[in-house]
Amino acid sequence: MMFRTLFVATSLMLASCGYHLVGHGDGTSVIPADVKTVSLQATNATAETLMPELKRHFLTKSDRGYELLDVDKAQDSEVHADVRLEQASERFVPIAYDATGVAIQYRLIISGNIRIYRSGKLLWESGAISESGDVFVTGGPAGVEASRSRIQRDLRKQWAARAWNRLSSGF
Repeated sequence: MMFRTLFVATSLMLASCGYHLVGHGDGTSVIPADVKTVSLQATNATAETLMPELKRHFLTKSDRGYELLDVDKAQDSEVHADVRLEQASERFVPIAYDATGVAIQYRLIISGNIRIYRSGKLLWESGAISESGDVFVTGGPAGVEASRSRIQRDLRKQWAARAWNRLSSGF
């Protein structure tokens, strides 16, 4: 009973000062409801590599049925939104070394953010979205490259899923 009273009191204090969570906790997208067409834009080569997975989420998980337009066919209108994948990067950095100073473990980090524009005005920004995974050096260069390719593919899928979830929830 004491816990409930404390919880209610805390909730009332936060509500009275105007505190509220940002986002749409009900699972609706941050893209306005009247938007019918969306263009997905990548601002660099790394963003291009992430775009197929993000496009798949738009096509398979959207309950609104957006029409995806190519950037060159997109119109600047009230029923259109531009979803831009910006500041995307992939870094492959050594994080552990053996006694001789040779790298024995690398970390692949994929990061970027999403911004939604409508009629040239910024509507929403995701903030940094990042995924990382480790590659251990075993089996020579071919083995390392195979591990890196596998982790890179997996991390791109994970990044797109996280980006879609953030876009869908608004958080």
